[in-house]
Amino acid sequence: NAESETAARRRAEIAAGELVKAREEAKKSAERAERLEGRRTQEERVFEGRLARAEKERDEAKGLVEKANAEAEETKRQRSRMVEEFRDVSVQLNRSRREAASLQEKLAAFEESDGSAKEALAQSERRRTEAEAKLAEMTREYSRLQQTLGEMS
Repeated sequence: NAESETAARRRAEIAAGELVKAREEAKKSAERAERLEGRRTQEERVFEGRLARAEKERDEAKGLVEKANAEAEETKRQRSRMVEEFRDVSVQLNRSRREAASLQEKLAAFEESDGSAKEALAQSERRRTEAEAKLAEMTREYSRLQQTLGEMS
C-alpha cells in the first residue's frame, strides 16, 4: 500500500509538474498571442491609415476628374461659340467680297462711261473751238465785206 501511495504521490508530483509546465506554456502562448494581437492591431491601424489616405486620394482624383470634365465642357462650348462666330464672320466676309466685286464692276463701268464722257466732252470742246475760230473768221470776213460795201457806197 505504501508503494501505491508513493507511486500515487509520484504520479501526482509529475502531474503537478506537468500542470506547472502546461500553465507556463499557456502563459507564454497567451503572451505570444497578446504580442501577435498587438502587432495585428498595429498592422490594422497602419492599414486603416493607408486605406484612409487611399480614399482621400481617390476623392481628390474624383474632384480633379470632375474639374477636368467641367473644363472640357466649357472648352467645347467656347469652341462651338468660336465656330459659330467664324461662320458668321465668314458669311459677312463673303457678302463683303461680293459687294466689293459689285462696286468694282460699277466703278469700272463708271470709269468707262466717264472716259467716254470725257472723250465726248473733249470732242465737243474741239468742235466749239473750231466753231469759234470759224465764227471769228466769218466775223472778220463780214467786217471786211461791210467795210468794202461801205466804201462802195
